[in-house]
Amino acid sequence: MATGDLYRDGGHFRAAPLTREPNELRHGPILQHGAGDRPRLRRRGASFRLLPPLSPGLRTRRLLALTLRDLRRLATGPVPQTADRWERLVYGRLSALPDDAGPSQRAELVAALSMGTEMVHLRRTGPTLDVGADVDGVLDAFAHGESAIATARLEQLDRRLASRPGAPPGTPFALRARASVLAIVEALAQHPSYFAGGGRA
Repeated sequence: MATGDLYRDGGHFRAAPLTREPNELRHGPILQHGAGDRPRLRRRGASFRLLPPLSPGLRTRRLLALTLRDLRRLATGPVPQTADRWERLVYGRLSALPDDAGPSQRAELVAALSMGTEMVHLRRTGPTLDVGADVDGVLDAFAHGESAIATARLEQLDRRLASRPGAPPGTPFALRARASVLAIVEALAQHPSYFAGGGRA
């Protein structure tokens, strides 16, 4: 007699006979599930193949919207140690732009790259220069699409950096912070419609 698993009977181990159920009975649910799903899976695969690829224009707009969304998150989210991750992200999106993306669209992405880098610098040095609250006010306005308010607050921040009591405006920290302020002001002025947009992908 063919044997299978061992079982205990009154202190002795005996061999249980192997079941001779056909595979259809032992594995029926699995086999039936796989066989029944085949037409449905084929239909799903066909539907995926029928979806047209995104047009170059739509891909470009999507990359720009995603970048603006992420830039606003960078403005108000946790402060990163460096801008390296942000720069890698946007460089990757620049390389993914379709060949027929226009010069203005590429310039908007480059401006977002620069703004993100300068935002990280301002957020990290603002507390050292005692202007952390001013920086937060600027970036909060930007994150809500209020570029005009952000620009006005940046100009106030620049004046405050230039007139800090107890430290000349030409100190390296202050000069670097003012350079960041100027870079953000210029980007907002050059691409107002982009940075005031909805940023939805």
